[in-house]
Amino acid sequence: MFTVLSAAVVTAWLAIALLALGYGGLVVQIRELQSRGTHPNRTLYPELAAPERSLSTVALAVTKTCPTCAEAFEEWRGVAQDLKGVGHRPVTISLDGSTEWLVPEGTELKTAGELTSPFLLAYQPALLIIDSNGELLSAEPVGSAVALRKRCYEIMNSSSAVSS
Repeated sequence: MFTVLSAAVVTAWLAIALLALGYGGLVVQIRELQSRGTHPNRTLYPELAAPERSLSTVALAVTKTCPTCAEAFEEWRGVAQDLKGVGHRPVTISLDGSTEWLVPEGTELKTAGELTSPFLLAYQPALLIIDSNGELLSAEPVGSAVALRKRCYEIMNSSSAVSS
């Protein structure tokens, strides 16, 4: 009976020691990742960089085979002008390479082939926010023209609050 109890105590202490070593290894890895910065493997899109630090490039990613893209793009034509009016850079990105999109004057059309890295999006249309370094800050699905307008006006309101 005494040897079984001794073996159980020794096994328990070994398990505690292994858990402590494992925890120590995790702490070391977390600190190493934190020292690298917030985005160690970030993808940059210099061709989409915003004009200033306080502003963003706001891009609508679309394809010709998506019926919601056509609806959202019609709304985008007006919203893009409003974004440009407050200093943002509106860009239409054609993920399927189509150049048939009639973008509003003063805005840009980029095809997927013109980008330094592909956008791997599982949904279209998508609203992309890119900072002045060309870093993708967010990629959100756009379910309707109303949702696109709402989100773009949120961006415009947040940028005017920052610049005031």
